[in-house]
Amino acid sequence: MSDGFPVSINDAQWQEILTTIAKLSDHAPFWVRIVSIAAPTFLAFILGLASALFLDHLKSRRESRKLLHERDTKELTQLNIVSTAMAFNLETLIHFVMDQIIPHYRDSHSAEDSVISVRTIEQFREFSADLDIKYKAMVTKSPEPYFLEIDFFKEIPFVLAKDPELLKRSGWMVELMRDLKSNLRDRNERINSGGLTNTSGGMTLDDLKEHIRIQAVIGNAEVVHSQQLFEHILAICKSLEQRVGDYKHVQGPHLKVSPPDGFESILVELTQIAKAVAPNWPPPEPNTQ
Repeated sequence: MSDGFPVSINDAQWQEILTTIAKLSDHAPFWVRIVSIAAPTFLAFILGLASALFLDHLKSRRESRKLLHERDTKELTQLNIVSTAMAFNLETLIHFVMDQIIPHYRDSHSAEDSVISVRTIEQFREFSADLDIKYKAMVTKSPEPYFLEIDFFKEIPFVLAKDPELLKRSGWMVELMRDLKSNLRDRNERINSGGLTNTSGGMTLDDLKEHIRIQAVIGNAEVVHSQQLFEHILAICKSLEQRVGDYKHVQGPHLKVSPPDGFESILVELTQIAKAVAPNWPPPEPNTQ
């Protein structure tokens, strides 16, 4: 008997025990032997299939992320392009309002107020001779502004699902651009004609009064249309800024349109004039909700 175990088993006895266990295993049920043989193979197959599916999932996920990144980058680029176009339109309108719209409104209405006191031929001649000096903006033709007419439905359709109001405002913007150009063409045609309405070749006092009256009416339309155009451009720029903010996860420029210094005072003056000449304009907007 050994010190470590209470019973001593020699090598021959161990071999006999192992032989007996082997014989007993031969008498195990058939399905047990099948399972013992197939289980490792089945588990290996399952592990291999799971690994393949997992790797395929990782690959698809990487490809999906790449496609999403490319899509978001392209959409941000398109938004930046539209924002740049809106900045150009805003700057163009500011210059026209300062150089053409407000001066023409002031001079045409000032002339309309002054021509009322003209009674005699001498007063008529004196008033007519001073038109180019006292009311220069009224008799100065305006160049036609160049605006970028953006088709939002074509350029940034992905935004319209989040902000359908943009589509309506972009339509109004284009319409007001064309209205303002039409106003300026009417002004230039009146200046080219010299206000003549008779066939004798000379201007009468009535011709002059009618010419000034029409210029004042055109001046009103220019103010109202340019003020409304400002409102829609600014609203569009604000919406675009919000949509650009949705792409903070995308590297690259995130453009924002900011009016220049002094713009606020121009808009305030223009709005005051527009409300004075057309207090009921614009009409209430339809509910799009």
